[in-house]
Amino acid sequence: MVLSWRMTWHLRACLVAFSASSRTGPSPALLSEWGSDEPRARGVFRRLASLLFYCDGDLLRMAIEVRVRRLIATAWVLATVGLLTGCQSLVPQARTEYSAGITGYNFTSEGVQSFYVQGMRGSNLPPYGGGGATSCCVQLPWQWTPDLKVKVDWTIGHYTRPWEQRKDMSIEQERACCWTQRTLSKVVPIQPYEAEGGRLQVLFLPNDEIEVWVSMWALGAPQHPSRRTYPTRPSQSD
Repeated sequence: MVLSWRMTWHLRACLVAFSASSRTGPSPALLSEWGSDEPRARGVFRRLASLLFYCDGDLLRMAIEVRVRRLIATAWVLATVGLLTGCQSLVPQARTEYSAGITGYNFTSEGVQSFYVQGMRGSNLPPYGGGGATSCCVQLPWQWTPDLKVKVDWTIGHYTRPWEQRKDMSIEQERACCWTQRTLSKVVPIQPYEAEGGRLQVLFLPNDEIEVWVSMWALGAPQHPSRRTYPTRPSQSD
């Protein structure tokens, strides 16, 4: 054990005290010359034992004090590290993704019976309509990147006969004779969007083309990044 300066000082003081006590009587080395002077010898031994007990006890107390101080310092360091680690874990991490609702707009004369984005279902869309319903959800990054794409699956269909020829049919007859549909799938790039995010909007265009936009604004609003207007049915003269 390495002695501290305080422990060294106390040990030296004990030795000085023992030397002083020896002035009143012979040193332990001369005890053999006292012969049968047992009372005096016992007195010297008692004094020596008392001094050794004092020195050893004080050194023991100081050793314990040093050990306790070291343990307290170690515990304080560990507690500080644990507190800092705990505080760091409580700091909220910046979120890189968010859940975007799904909506669609149909620019075709065929009804979109159903569509899915990354396996998540959207609502059905009438011809030249949409935008009214929002379903949940797809995960999108807050930061747009050029390689960002989604898979869109959809079923689209139409009647092959005009309403005048179908109006007296039941639904089963109508679908059996006059209904046709097809199911398509495409991987579509997402158009650039701002960090504010928004809903994921699927635009079904003629010739089975698709655009995907992300915006907080509804289609037709001046702030919408596509600059498209809401889908309208062509007039009879077109």
